[in-house]
Amino acid sequence: MPTESTATSSSSRSLLGRVQSAMFQNTLFKASKPKTNKGIASQADDKSGNTEKTIDSTASSKITEQAQGENNVEMSDDPMFLRLRREAAEVAKREPILTMLLSKVGLVDSEVISNIHSIASPGSPIPTITTKLATSFEEAISRIVAHRLSSCSGGSAMMCPIYLQHMFDEGFASDELELGHTMSEAVREDAMAVWRRDPACETLLEAVLFMKGFLSLVIHRAARRAWKPEAGNGDAAKNENDEYISNIKGKRFVALLLQSQASSAFGVDIHPAAQIGAGVMIDHATGVVIGETATVGDGTTILHGVTLGGTGKESGDRHPKIGKDVLIGAGTKILGNITVGDRSKIGAGSVVLRPIPSGATAVGAPAKIIGFTPKGERPGSSVDISLAVVEPLMGTQSAK
Repeated sequence: MPTESTATSSSSRSLLGRVQSAMFQNTLFKASKPKTNKGIASQADDKSGNTEKTIDSTASSKITEQAQGENNVEMSDDPMFLRLRREAAEVAKREPILTMLLSKVGLVDSEVISNIHSIASPGSPIPTITTKLATSFEEAISRIVAHRLSSCSGGSAMMCPIYLQHMFDEGFASDELELGHTMSEAVREDAMAVWRRDPACETLLEAVLFMKGFLSLVIHRAARRAWKPEAGNGDAAKNENDEYISNIKGKRFVALLLQSQASSAFGVDIHPAAQIGAGVMIDHATGVVIGETATVGDGTTILHGVTLGGTGKESGDRHPKIGKDVLIGAGTKILGNITVGDRSKIGAGSVVLRPIPSGATAVGAPAKIIGFTPKGERPGSSVDISLAVVEPLMGTQSAK
């Protein structure tokens, strides 16, 4: 049996020790609220009792300093980015099969991979790593989504990961607002919403690597900025002879390509012109459809199989308007240009054809109001899928 000294050199052990020390010297969770990177969704989730999942804003910068020294790059000291790198380093050490993926998206460097590989597979050739480290949270997300989308597209030249990353980088750099938020602000809130609300999601890393609802929202936000709201909808882009006019602004077909590929890869179909706020979680996500003129407010949670659709062939403003902090259960269909008010709950399998007032709870096909959300509750964050907490209508029995 090979000894430790034959499996790895003392210099390798020394470097690995420094990496492990940087990874574990700070706790990953703190009960206190962080002082920075707190947005709408994060505050709402905290008020719903999920304070155990917060970003440590005082995390050590030793990982950043080490990366700067070894790679001669300027690294961000953003707590969300540092957390991603810490979690990636731990996963690479524990599950070496993922090191290639983590290196491609820029979350672990060649030094970490080489030393982990020398311990996991002593004597075997060390894989060549040529990708550079990501230098910010936004760059890491761009690389993750570009890699996932191009991989799910079968490596087609049509979905070149370098061009995709450029598209996402442009979106993050844009100051264009979607329901009052830049792409960077919204994506950060979306990631935190998934991590805090989904009990199956234990790390921020898995939220941004694997949760297809989050990945689909990133693609939508980039597609919307390529589409350009001032370009108008499909009707405005045609003349009276049903021919395309030549002065359409934005990259209409690029945006539609992103929508189409996201639908094929992840089973989520969001029109580029739809407006979606920050801190939105699309849980499981398969089968979600959001139409062209739909809006979804901040802090909302949508489960799989939900349709925010029209009612037929009518054109113009024809899709639902979902308020803030709304919970929409699995399989729900909300059809037509109707409003679902803030803090509403829609039970699973409902068909909503008429407006729902703020704070109401509705179920059924067609949906009927059965009660109201208790004062102070934010359904999008509390995710009361079973509708266990509902204040009954006057003259009815209390909900259990």
